Amino acid sequence: MVNKEHYARLREGVQGWNEWRQKNPGEIPDLSDVDLSDVDLTGADLSAAKLSHTKLNGANLSAANLSAADLSVADLIESNLSVTDLSAAKLNVAKLTGANLMGANLIGTSLIGTDFRSANLMGANLCDATLIGTNFRAANLIWANLMGANLMGVDLMGANLSDANLSGANLSETKFSNANLSRLDLSGLDLSGANLSGANLSGTNLSRTNLSGANLSRTQAFGTDFTSAKFTGACLEDWSINAATKLNDIDCLYIYRKSDKQERCPHSGEFAPGEFTKRFQKALETLDLIFRNGVDWEAFAYSFRKIQIENESSELTIRSIEVIDDIVLVKVNILKQADKTQFHSDFFQGYKFAKKEFEPQYQARLDEKDKEINRLFLLFNQANDKLAEVPKLMAEQSKVQQNFHASVYGVAGNVEGDFNNYPPEQKQNLVEAAADIQKILNQLAQTNPTTDVVTEAIHQEIKRNPTLKARLISALEAGVLEGLKTFVNHPLFNIPAETIKGFLEAE
Repeated sequence: MVNKEHYARLREGVQGWNEWRQKNPGEIPDLSDVDLSDVDLTGADLSAAKLSHTKLNGANLSAANLSAADLSVADLIESNLSVTDLSAAKLNVAKLTGANLMGANLIGTSLIGTDFRSANLMGANLCDATLIGTNFRAANLIWANLMGANLMGVDLMGANLSDANLSGANLSETKFSNANLSRLDLSGLDLSGANLSGANLSGTNLSRTNLSGANLSRTQAFGTDFTSAKFTGACLEDWSINAATKLNDIDCLYIYRKSDKQERCPHSGEFAPGEFTKRFQKALETLDLIFRNGVDWEAFAYSFRKIQIENESSELTIRSIEVIDDIVLVKVNILKQADKTQFHSDFFQGYKFAKKEFEPQYQARLDEKDKEINRLFLLFNQANDKLAEVPKLMAEQSKVQQNFHASVYGVAGNVEGDFNNYPPEQKQNLVEAAADIQKILNQLAQTNPTTDVVTEAIHQEIKRNPTLKARLISALEAGVLEGLKTFVNHPLFNIPAETIKGFLEAE
């Protein structure tokens, strides 16, 4: 039960509270069952405090000391616990949906049944934490330390674990469907029975990993190392691999081609030594698609998808996109036995057709956009002549801008400067690049990130996303990269063009 004296002291302010804690080190604060929602507790010393059943949703606990505190069944939805010390705390059955725990210290914490859905745990330290029944669905665990953690049966569906540390972790029967597990070192771990359906395993080290009975349906495993992995009883329905995927010395007696243990392969008996690799290793080559003076990406998408459908057995995928001077080079993975000449001819025939069909629509959108920009500048000039009506006119201008960009380009932004002089293809590049960056900023906005975190996130997206990188390089070479900020309408975007230029030149 809450100690009313303790509660009153805390409500007076963090500074006084911390001074009282220092003078009374033997006093155990009892703040259970109270409502501290939306309270600013930044840097508060709540170590060993009793906070069970306490409502802390929306509270700012950044840099607070909650080590050894009891937060069982507490409500911390949307709270900010970035860089907070939660070591050896009890968070059993606590609700942390959407909470910000970026860089938090959770070493040895008890997290039995804790709800971390959509929480931001980027860089958090969960080493030796108790994770039985923990829900990390759609959580951000990039760079998180889960070394030696027991994740048996834990829900990580849709979570982003890219570059996390999972060495020595127990991952058997863990739910990883649609999770991002790219570039992880999972070598030698036990993933038997794990659900990896729809997961991204590209670039991941799974050598010597036990995948017996695991569900690998619809997984993306480009460049994944499966050397000496165990596959017996695994489901490989519609999984995607390429020539860089390593399938050497696989230990496998049989697999299933469909989920729920359907379509056993081989139908009877077992694979002979090396037979698994012969059946699944793809012999791929690269086909170059060269575009001069830019690419109409709508026409590209139409033609490429059409060819994929017509050549389903060739398993066509885009390997990379490069920009070299005025040339855009798209490298396509294609099976060695496929007719590359026919594919090349069919693709460009479809591309030219689509470009001819889409060009009038595209030009109409550009014309409409230019007219709208001119109208907005006219409104602005009229506003200067009528200072008394400025607030009303600015509100109308903002509303028109947002509706226009949302309907035509999917990017809400403020129109600044004279963009009529930008080449149409560079306008398109800036708008599409802004759309990609806008998505990242919208996700980061929920975590109250620092400028450094935002800058690094944009840097990582440029490295990961070849399409975004190509658009930005094109804008840089055309000398219009400075216009990017105009199309990104978000308070978090304060990155100078020179910084982005540095990212591009470093790659």
